[in-house]
Amino acid sequence: MKKKFLVTTLGLALLLMLSACSGGKNKTTGETKNNATVNTNNKLEKNEKAEDANKNNTKAAPNNSKMKSLSDAIMTKEEAFDEFKKLHADAKIESLKLKTEGTNLYYEIDGYDAEKEYEVTINAETKEIIKDEFEAEKKHDNVSDLQKNLLSSVDGLIEKSAAEAGEGYISKEYSVDYDDGRYVVEVEVEKDGNDISYKYDIASGELIEKDM
Repeated sequence: MKKKFLVTTLGLALLLMLSACSGGKNKTTGETKNNATVNTNNKLEKNEKAEDANKNNTKAAPNNSKMKSLSDAIMTKEEAFDEFKKLHADAKIESLKLKTEGTNLYYEIDGYDAEKEYEVTINAETKEIIKDEFEAEKKHDNVSDLQKNLLSSVDGLIEKSAAEAGEGYISKEYSVDYDDGRYVVEVEVEKDGNDISYKYDIASGELIEKDM
């Protein structure tokens, strides 16, 4: 009877030990799975953050150091004025513009006489005439006649605009036109894709308009 009880007791103890070992294995397996899931989620999160960082780096802001500035022009506005007059001696100059276009700088000069309108484009760095076109057009009501001596005020107004706009702004375009009975200079400056334009009375230097 004692032997039978002892065998039974040993059997129960062995079963309990096997159950405990099995439970430990299951627990370890469960913990391993959970840890693997956590590690996988962490890796995915890190990868997503890295991808977002790469996307943000790809969207680079405009680099002002690579942009052309009006100061890069080799040809002066007075030389451009004279070049137009060589091509069309009897024509009056209506407007003169210097502008950046990609990696190039161009003068655009419009003029007219009794029978035609003229448009001349000159590369401001090579002084090459890019375009010289005319159109038959009578302009009886046009009184604009830009004189070369007025151009001497332009540089100071360009500097004034850049100083007013603030640090980092680059002058990218100006134009001289006849507007409402007077000649005006409009200067456009840019920084990181943000443009500001200033319009001045060329004779007095008075600021007429600022547009942001």
